[in-house]
Amino acid sequence: MNIVETLQRCFDFAAEHDIRTSFHPDQFVVLNSPREDVVEKSIQDLEYHAEVAEWVGADVINIHGGGAYGNKGAALVTFACNVNRL
Repeated sequence: MNIVETLQRCFDFAAEHDIRTSFHPDQFVVLNSPREDVVEKSIQDLEYHAEVAEWVGADVINIHGGGAYGNKGAALVTFACNVNRL
């Protein structure tokens, strides 16, 4: 059995027992980082999490906004723009 089949069995188990599944990527996922390389790696990580979430039937990926970098308003705008890149 490969990993996808194993995760799909988890999906079946969760559905059978009415268990809600979700994901929480690590603290290095920062979509509002001022560093484009961090944003790119964050997008790649979230795309991976989305794929695995589909395998187990998770309907939520919890994403934190990250740091404000001295300007909360600008950080929120950057976050919103980068979420649209997913």
